[in-house]
Amino acid sequence: MSVFQSLLGRLLFSGTRELRPYETACVEAWREKLSPEGAAVLSRQLSRFNLIQRSPDGRLVTFFDTKDKGYVTWSSEELFALRSEEVSAARVWLRSAEHQPEIKADVVLHRGRLSSIEFNKAPHSLRTGIQVTKVKPLIDPMGKGEAGAPVSLSEIHSELQDWLRKMTATDLRKPLSPTQREELAQTLDAKLPDDYVSLMSATSGATISGWRIYGLSEIRRIVQPDGNFYLLAEATDGRAVGLRQETSDAQLYIVSPEGEKPKATGQSFLATIEHDLVENPANAET
Repeated sequence: MSVFQSLLGRLLFSGTRELRPYETACVEAWREKLSPEGAAVLSRQLSRFNLIQRSPDGRLVTFFDTKDKGYVTWSSEELFALRSEEVSAARVWLRSAEHQPEIKADVVLHRGRLSSIEFNKAPHSLRTGIQVTKVKPLIDPMGKGEAGAPVSLSEIHSELQDWLRKMTATDLRKPLSPTQREELAQTLDAKLPDDYVSLMSATSGATISGWRIYGLSEIRRIVQPDGNFYLLAEATDGRAVGLRQETSDAQLYIVSPEGEKPKATGQSFLATIEHDLVENPANAET
């Protein structure tokens, strides 16, 4: 038995803190696509995790080190080089032994750590046996993401300069390269609005009144009863602009922290932000 398999086995048989076989299959399938250096980092992380938690329906599986909840003692050798807030590193397709419809699972990293496995639907059918049908690496976890340096509005040479000036945007940052933007966009299982994509070619994020617009490397996913959403921006009152996972229509929603039903706002990201600032003056004054 390999060292990696032993580490997985330790998690598999650790009482109530266990990985289920189909969860193990996801991690193993991703590991096989990693470079030797990346696989070594993953093995070190698995040796540190001692608690596995999952949502009631099993769609969200989260890894923890309860001995160091802040991960302050984790060395650089125990972390992937990519330190984005949250990013899907790989997507795995699985099918049960009884040939039920395929289920997709994203392997998610957070600040250089394996953070979670997120299934697109409750994986109950996978308990009868697993077949991994496809594995798609989405980003190299050993590649360092470039944090955008601050830029002034005068340095932005695009048609968006006027819009950013009108909105009195601040916290502008140098955009990522086209290749980096494309790599990050493909980690999302949804189509981004065209005007958001254009905005990311001008600045890697911004602050507009009470709204913080996320750069591509900052987009995070949340799991809600109505489905999973990718958050492109968040307001100081806790609401967010999001995209529903597994969609191709670029439909945007206002997602409320109180659990209200998400409200569709159209397919224009810029118009959604502008409209909300008119409808919610408190955010405009922040």
